[in-house]
Amino acid sequence: MNRADVSVHRFTLIRHAQAACNVLAPDSPWTPALDDCALTPLGQQQANSLAAHWPTELYAPKLYVSPMRRARETAAPLARQGGMPLVLDERLAEVTLQGDVTRPLWQHDWDDILEQRIRQPDESPLSGVESLRAQFLRAQGFLKERLAAGSGHHMIVSHAQTLELLILSLLGLALEDLQRFRFRLSNTGVHMIECQTDGSAPRLMLVNSLAHLNRLV
Repeated sequence: MNRADVSVHRFTLIRHAQAACNVLAPDSPWTPALDDCALTPLGQQQANSLAAHWPTELYAPKLYVSPMRRARETAAPLARQGGMPLVLDERLAEVTLQGDVTRPLWQHDWDDILEQRIRQPDESPLSGVESLRAQFLRAQGFLKERLAAGSGHHMIVSHAQTLELLILSLLGLALEDLQRFRFRLSNTGVHMIECQTDGSAPRLMLVNSLAHLNRLV
């Protein structure tokens, strides 16, 4: 392949700051309204600290963001600080429960549903919940679009499961690999991966960095 035909991409992946749904006790009632919860006061501090300590040389032309509230509230200070337009993309949203809940659910039930999706990625563990495979395919669709756009830096603010699937795809791993190991994604944790379209191995440059939080964590 001619080197002029090779595009180089940097993906900076950021999990949203602490949100109300992240601090629920296992026996707390779970409702679909929690899917679009806001940041906690600590989460707001985390988002502001992320923006305040972000290196100038690591801004990107755009900031791609999940349309869910906790992701938008995390991205807003960073976008303002770097003068980056926000681009909302539904493919970056976290898995949700669509439709009515037919039985009472508790937080530990929802956690069990998420784990069941990993054990059985082609099945929906509950009516209205997309399979892990379907979520993986939408994440891959987003990446293919970015990779086809030519060399560049792509910054993304999303959610733990969605980011885990993006990382998996960028590293060339299979969905079933999540049954053997998991990635740690803390609130406002930053991962960075560089890849080229010439088939060379991707490079994992940064893993779950929280340096911007100082003493907030």
